[in-house]
Amino acid sequence: MVSALFSCSWGSATAGLIVNGDFEQGNFSGWSVGTPDAFVLHSFDGFNPNSEHFFAILETPFQLGAISQKISDTAGHDYILSLHLGSDGKTPNEFKIDWNGKPLYDQTNLPDTRSNLSQYNLLSFSVVGTGSDMLTLSGQNNLGALAVDDVSLDAAPDAAVPEPSTFVISSILLATLGLARSCNRLKVKPRELTG
Repeated sequence: MVSALFSCSWGSATAGLIVNGDFEQGNFSGWSVGTPDAFVLHSFDGFNPNSEHFFAILETPFQLGAISQKISDTAGHDYILSLHLGSDGKTPNEFKIDWNGKPLYDQTNLPDTRSNLSQYNLLSFSVVGTGSDMLTLSGQNNLGALAVDDVSLDAAPDAAVPEPSTFVISSILLATLGLARSCNRLKVKPRELTG
């Protein structure tokens, strides 16, 4: 019962709101694609997925091509938006993240990330939900490609949600109390040590 409580509480606290943010459906299901130069692939230009089997490539030359997703969330709630971004370092390039039309991130001439341990840089942002929000990821690379993987929107940590370590300690205490009660019911007495 304790482990069920742990699973339910922890799972609901971290449930992501982005549909197909890891692109594991092998396509842009859940996303609106505003460019013909966006692909979901296994590998490309020295990139592999950050996790699992697929990732997105944005390689629109000479203009920003975009993918976007409308998100249903809770108005007034704080969220953490995160994604993994990779660049092959070929310039000129640009990557932009918009939340409801307002830029969260806009960088040009991104350096090569393929020598990073994961081939990507993790980007994270605090955002506030309005109930219905639009996330837009835009990329441009004249000579190469930008890679995107593991896009997620999760509830921001809240003091009302216990840390995982709290659940572990609570589980140990409850198990200890349960064992003590079982011993009392069985009238088991502690053994005395004799020298």
